[in-house]
Amino acid sequence: ASKALRANHAEATEAKRAAEVRANQAERSAEETRSLAARVPALENEIASLTSRARQGELELGRVRQQGADDANSLQSLQARVRDELEPALAKAREDAVAATNSYQAAESKLAEVQRALKEKEAEHASLRVAHEKANKAHEKASTLASQNESRLEAQIVELRTRAEAAEAAAAAAAA
Repeated sequence: ASKALRANHAEATEAKRAAEVRANQAERSAEETRSLAARVPALENEIASLTSRARQGELELGRVRQQGADDANSLQSLQARVRDELEPALAKAREDAVAATNSYQAAESKLAEVQRALKEKEAEHASLRVAHEKANKAHEKASTLASQNESRLEAQIVELRTRAEAAEAAAAAAAA
């Protein structure tokens, strides 16, 4: 009988130790779950920040596109105006060339100024086109990065929630 008693006592002691180990594991799991759950708002804030930055990038891109379109319209208007002003100036220069060389040279000088202005506007337009292309690339990169970060963060949140639920279930089972 005392052998059976000792065996029961040893078995009870072992069961108690095993229960303590499980309780400690459950406590650690619960602590880890609380720690992970505490990080979820920061990750959600980071997602919101990235989403906001992507929207700002889209707005900036829209502004740059509109500015490019406005500049292109201005350039076309200027080209039409230059063309409208240039033709009468050339006709007058041809008439004046017959009458006087000095008047002809003045018209040629005016033509050169108009052409310089036109080249400057064309160079500005080319710069705006390059800036527009850079803005498109930056927007694409920002959208891709925001999408990747959002996907990664959403996956992390799902994983954290799953682990938290599993840890809570384990803690509840250990406590039961």
